Amino acid sequence: MSSVPGGIGVWGRSDTGQAVYGLAGGAGTGVEGQANGSQGRGVVGSATASLGRGVYGLTSQATGIGVFAENSGGGNALQVLGKAQLGGSLTVGTTLTVGGTAEIQSAVEVLSTVTAQSFTGSGSGLSGIPASAISSGTFSQARLPINVVKTNSTSTAFIGPISAPSFAGSGGNALRVLGTAQLDGSLTVGTTLKVGGTAEIQSALKVVSTVTAQGFAGDGGGLTNLSALALNSGTVSLARLPATLAHTNAPSTSFAGALAAGKYAGLGGAALNLAGSGVGTVPRREDDARIVNPLCKRSSRVLVTLQSSPGTAVVSYVKPAKGFFDVFLTAEAKSPIKLAYLILA
Repeated sequence: MSSVPGGIGVWGRSDTGQAVYGLAGGAGTGVEGQANGSQGRGVVGSATASLGRGVYGLTSQATGIGVFAENSGGGNALQVLGKAQLGGSLTVGTTLTVGGTAEIQSAVEVLSTVTAQSFTGSGSGLSGIPASAISSGTFSQARLPINVVKTNSTSTAFIGPISAPSFAGSGGNALRVLGTAQLDGSLTVGTTLKVGGTAEIQSALKVVSTVTAQGFAGDGGGLTNLSALALNSGTVSLARLPATLAHTNAPSTSFAGALAAGKYAGLGGAALNLAGSGVGTVPRREDDARIVNPLCKRSSRVLVTLQSSPGTAVVSYVKPAKGFFDVFLTAEAKSPIKLAYLILA
């Protein structure tokens, strides 16, 4: 024990033997040195031979301590000047301060946390590293899984749905899908939507602007505002026409108002099958004929057409009367001439 600054509590020196040796059984202390001064040293050991040991401690028990150092004043419990070799384990109660370089030839097992300003060397054995702890550097693409999308890839294939507020690109395709694309929400196309194969839309398609295509196929029953000028081929079915339109192949046609035409004719010489219509004959060598029809009035207008060859004769005029009308020709009939008529009013 030394109470003098710079003093030595226990000091031993030996060239071949043991300068200081202590043996304790149970919980005793083999060699104890205590220094109370600020510069004091409790135990000092010095070895001058190559295999000498300045201070040597040995324990034969699992819980024993070969060399024990303690400082209750806040200083260094154990200070080694030079190199220290530990043949067993080193237990540090508070802080281990190394002034130079600590060279550990085997493994280091730390029961708590190792803290340092930095670590250098291979970290391949580390585990439990959170992604938030990586604050610098860049991962090599070779370290990333193959299912991570790379922006410099020539093409990227997704096996599941893709969801994004928008898709954009420049100088090419903003979005290109090889295979089948399924859209669960809405698709907004800023410029052009180009489909190389078939676009199968299982629900409704709503287009804010105009849909342009080389052709459209399917049911157009929902279309509105169609212009008749756009029909340039095909024939409109009669079933699509209103009932107020007349058909040339109808068995009969009834008009609610007056009927006017530049010419009336019947097929095969037959007269028009209208109310106030009929046929008559101008006899041979006659230039007139009287046709009886109760619908005729003095004020009626009668249309007469010659249905057989009249030669040089033509209709000169028609004189209506009550219940009949007279037809006058410009010349006698060389043979009987069949005529057809229509009383208009």
